[in-house]
Amino acid sequence: MLSQPSRLKRICAFLIVLSLTILPSLVNVKPTLGQQQLAPAQRAETSGRPVTMTPSRLPRIAARASRVMPRRSKFDETKMNVLRQQGGFPGAPATVVLDRTPARPTAPAPRPLTPTLQFGFEGTNQDANGAINGFVTRPPDPEIAAGPNHIIQVVNSLVRISNKDGTTLSTTALSAWFAPLGTFDPFDPRVTYDPQEGHWIVIALHQADAPPANVSRVLFSVSQTSDPTGTWNLYDLDGSLVYPPTGENTWSDYPDVGFDAILSTAGTSGAIYITTNMFTFPSNAPPPAPFFRTARVWIISKAQAYSGTALSFWTAWDHLNADTSQAFTLRAAQTYGSNPGVEFLANNDGGPANFITVWNVTPTYPPTPVNWTLRVTIAPGAYGLANLARQPGCSNTLDTIDTRLINLVWRNNKLYTAFAESNGSTGSSVRYNRIDTLTDTLDTSTSFGAANTFYYIPAVAVDNLGDVAIVFTRSSTIEFASAYYTGHLSGAALQPATLIHAGVECITGFRWGDYSGASVDPVGSRRIWVHNEWAANSACGLCTPVWDWSTW
Repeated sequence: MLSQPSRLKRICAFLIVLSLTILPSLVNVKPTLGQQQLAPAQRAETSGRPVTMTPSRLPRIAARASRVMPRRSKFDETKMNVLRQQGGFPGAPATVVLDRTPARPTAPAPRPLTPTLQFGFEGTNQDANGAINGFVTRPPDPEIAAGPNHIIQVVNSLVRISNKDGTTLSTTALSAWFAPLGTFDPFDPRVTYDPQEGHWIVIALHQADAPPANVSRVLFSVSQTSDPTGTWNLYDLDGSLVYPPTGENTWSDYPDVGFDAILSTAGTSGAIYITTNMFTFPSNAPPPAPFFRTARVWIISKAQAYSGTALSFWTAWDHLNADTSQAFTLRAAQTYGSNPGVEFLANNDGGPANFITVWNVTPTYPPTPVNWTLRVTIAPGAYGLANLARQPGCSNTLDTIDTRLINLVWRNNKLYTAFAESNGSTGSSVRYNRIDTLTDTLDTSTSFGAANTFYYIPAVAVDNLGDVAIVFTRSSTIEFASAYYTGHLSGAALQPATLIHAGVECITGFRWGDYSGASVDPVGSRRIWVHNEWAANSACGLCTPVWDWSTW
């Protein structure tokens, strides 16, 4: 049971273990290029041998205050607001589940078929970020991964390694983490753990407009063993792309990282998959630029990355949905359990639509051409852009992001994903989807929410028995932005939401963040770790209600 922290006045991302103990009996306009019949494109790329890094040996770096990195979206804010007003909730999903939790919940109570909130501990926070980086004007974008004995949390500007009892082993600036590669201002970090191979992966992006030059880098790091406090291999990959149809130079944004279940020792090595959205330079151009052009995938050999050799890899782009629009915000599956022999990718439209596209990639080296196939187009029921989230005590709203998928998990022949959507003019809901990859059919599509309430930025994790936890943010005119989760036993419906931590302040910055974190524990495979933020009022001298956060 968690006690309320004595300093309630902080905004935190909340790091919790959920124990599944129930045993079973914007700045962009929609591009017109997607309407052209573009052929998929790819190119072979290489990197030099990696440099190495050990977290405990990194220097303590006091960096300058970081600039705000706006979230890049397919639509500019004005266009999104028009679509929200006009689109509403254009259709009904297969299932609608009304959340019956009270608007002002007290301590979470165990419920049948619901994951049990087990325990938590303090993680990264704005005070630590200020001490290491200086005041950082970025939302946290909390992410998490669990390994055999450790937890890694990443937020914008920090990486923290801890034991599972909460003992902090190291807290490192992202700029220091990747400093052996050069001088970078990393953002949008992601972290995952490959349980079959026993390696951690941390990625981040760096981007700078001219002058002196347009720069985009994908910063890629992989641990040499399952111990994240040991040595890591670091790679600096080119994130830019001169987009052939227009000749424009583009840069990488909003990344994801996944892995297949093919072993590095297989005849054709398994792979790590990095995805990004590609936008035109300059990133600070007035609306409607920068423009989204295409989504891109890096296919990196596990055998090369895990052994620390130079990389020979492929990137691919210009893959179109069935309606000929460009694939947007591709999510790469974190693949657990049996080996499906391919890597699954998925995306939806990012705006009002009625499809989820499922792709599969077969990692052959060299893939000539890249073996990337549109597997199936799923119609989950029409979805509209999630409404901007309201808060009590102020007129400020929070960005719920568009309808893009937040993460993707494959386990036991099922794909799991979620996104935020409108539930009419009075709120937004979480749409939870499960796709059967044996039959390529939609198994479940559930809209989870309540009228006059806003549910947004969900992340999904699933245990070895198919039990699910979903972490998300919830707010309304009578509830500050708070961290919640829901879930279900395999075969059951989603259960009422359970509070992780209540928010205590109105946040005046429009940005809330890009994603939440959820990760299954590879040892306690009935346990899921989640990481999310909540609104509070920190006592740190430089913190303001614009962005003011810490983690638990």
